[in-house]
Amino acid sequence: MLAIPIAIGVTIICFCLVYLAPGDPVQNLLPPDANQADVAYLKHAYGLDQPVPVQYFKWLARAVAGDFGKSIQTSRPVLNEVLQALGNTLFVSTGAVMLAFPLALVLGTLAAYYVGRAPSQPVSP
Repeated sequence: MLAIPIAIGVTIICFCLVYLAPGDPVQNLLPPDANQADVAYLKHAYGLDQPVPVQYFKWLARAVAGDFGKSIQTSRPVLNEVLQALGNTLFVSTGAVMLAFPLALVLGTLAAYYVGRAPSQPVSP
């Protein structure tokens, strides 16, 4: 019942994080001596010259359709960038789960076996 408002809230927060990041993305793409015409052209090309609500709804429509755009830094599709990092994330999280699950199973079993006795009691300072 609350999934839709939560999802909308998450998208708004994600979109706003772009504006909270330090620096102007257009200024980061151009050399320091770029003229105003170049800045205006690039802002128009990325849609940054439109009001923020319009930018948000266009961004949301593209994201829902599966188009996450291109990275400003690498000019590669954002989905490819995310999928490339996903392999490392899965590797690290699988290792963590393989370590945590057996450890939790052993410690939980010991705590259940020794209910009210030393191994299940918290250590007092």
